[in-house]
Amino acid sequence: MCGMLIFYILTGGKHPFGSSERECQENIKQGQPMMDSYLEDIEGKDLVRETTKGNASTRPIIDVVVKHPYFWDINKRFQFLLQVGRKITFYTSRPTRIAEEFKESCIEARDWIFYVPLTVINFVTKCTNTYYKNEFSHLLLFAVGLQENFELMPKSLTSIVLIPSHFVLLTFPTIFMSIFHVIRRNSVLQKQMGLEAFF
Repeated sequence: MCGMLIFYILTGGKHPFGSSERECQENIKQGQPMMDSYLEDIEGKDLVRETTKGNASTRPIIDVVVKHPYFWDINKRFQFLLQVGRKITFYTSRPTRIAEEFKESCIEARDWIFYVPLTVINFVTKCTNTYYKNEFSHLLLFAVGLQENFELMPKSLTSIVLIPSHFVLLTFPTIFMSIFHVIRRNSVLQKQMGLEAFF
């Protein structure tokens, strides 16, 4: 019921499983809320998906719902990414199940270098002495380097970046939830990365 109420509020009065009784019944049986038609927000879709799962025992309790990233501002989302970025190399430098999960989940970040101006990449490369590869883990490393060296950036580059958190999360709108999904499923990883406060 919580998920249906959330969907109703986020969509201005729509039913999560359809507009007709027949459509609702069919979608409820299949456990398929009709989010794509009504919700564009990635975090909102995830919140509705989690709270409308067919098996009620797998739905989050209210204490978990209120901590969902849908309710986080852009700075908190970015802080989460930075915290992961500072430790990502340890988890992805060798072939492990976790490394594979991250890689599979973060498909959209594979070509990240093509979406960031070369002048910005070159500046961060020079500051961090890191050669950035076209891999999701290097996007996170780049985000950390960008944030930590933003104050040193010349005006010609700050006029492009404006605010590091906005630059990264608006250029790559799905990267945050992709990484969040992997970590949400793994309480050991949450603890190892020092991310328990986010969950």
